[in-house]
Amino acid sequence: MVSRKRSQNEIMGLVLMLLRNGYTNKARQVLGIDARTLNRALFTLNSNGLIIVEDDNYIRITDKGIYFSNLYKELMGLLGIDYDSYKSSDDK
Repeated sequence: MVSRKRSQNEIMGLVLMLLRNGYTNKARQVLGIDARTLNRALFTLNSNGLIIVEDDNYIRITDKGIYFSNLYKELMGLLGIDYDSYKSSDDK
């Protein structure tokens, strides 16, 4: 399999989809990204109102974030990208 660098938008879309499906602790491992990349994505998502980071570092997806993740999932489907590879219950 050929690896490629994911765009920041792709990472943010995947992070939202994982958060929506209950992945709060292992998103970095599931996506195979480093902590700096994940933190940059979380900062951007928070700055744009797609997630809220609570005082205890709990991350909550907003209605706007849910809407965006639905659109992103639909786009992935149109492009033939396998979303199911990001949903393994073993990684929760």
